[in-house]
Amino acid sequence: MRNQPPFSCPQCGDTGLGGDKCLRCKLELVDKAGVPALSPPAVFLGHPTFAGFTEPWARWVATIAFVLTFITSFQYGAATIELVVLLLGVEVVIWGGIYAAYRFFIAARIKSLRARLRALQARIASAPAVAPIGSASGVCRVRGRVRVLEPVKGPLGQPVAAFLERRKRQTVGLVSAKRGTQVEAVTAVTVEEMSAAGVFLVEDESGAALVDDDAFVVAQLGGASKDWNEPLSIVVNDGDEIEVFGPAEWRSGAGLPGHASQGGYRDGGNVLAFDGKPTERVVILAKRAAVFVNA
Repeated sequence: MRNQPPFSCPQCGDTGLGGDKCLRCKLELVDKAGVPALSPPAVFLGHPTFAGFTEPWARWVATIAFVLTFITSFQYGAATIELVVLLLGVEVVIWGGIYAAYRFFIAARIKSLRARLRALQARIASAPAVAPIGSASGVCRVRGRVRVLEPVKGPLGQPVAAFLERRKRQTVGLVSAKRGTQVEAVTAVTVEEMSAAGVFLVEDESGAALVDDDAFVVAQLGGASKDWNEPLSIVVNDGDEIEVFGPAEWRSGAGLPGHASQGGYRDGGNVLAFDGKPTERVVILAKRAAVFVNA
């Protein structure tokens, strides 16, 4: 595998998860070889709620507009009823504009989050037809049974070949309330995506393909597609039938990961090795997908 954890800041040495930035230096964390994470172990997506979007600036805007309107109306000698109507009208316009801005922001944010999934779905739809591993090369798509060489810990701590877990969470924070007090409220809806892939073979009757790549993505094979915020768990276990596609080339199995511990590949010769890049990731398509309910 090209990434060699742990990840640390190249300037101060603080450690953290791959894909994060150093809190102190604001630099991207790198592995032992100085390479940033090609596939971060966790990605956080989401958007603020109306309470989170408006805290604390919206109340200040509404208060300033209220005071300015009151002073201006008082100077022009507006009657009490006219003043009340005017003040209420200004508040309605201000909060209506703030809510419209919030809806526009949320719509744009959700559109970008869904575009991320649509791009992956479009790539899967345009992938080449499944080919026997023995005759595949270049950008190809293969199907076979998984044989785990070096597992990773799955969502429940069990050894697996690869997994993707998506959980929906609510961020709770303090927001301003009446008379200068603060109360707890949901300030953001966050979706946490965690994924990892170990080293494993995909085998069919014609040969073996090696998946040992840090630039990967795990996706669901078949079934109804999930929205960006729907909880989802995809786990690839030893013996599962999966599909893999992406750039690959034939290499000698002797120097590849897992060779020594497994006593060589099936024929002790060449193996089709997938080699993804951040701009063209290896896609691991698993048939089995389980939806779970957040605790």
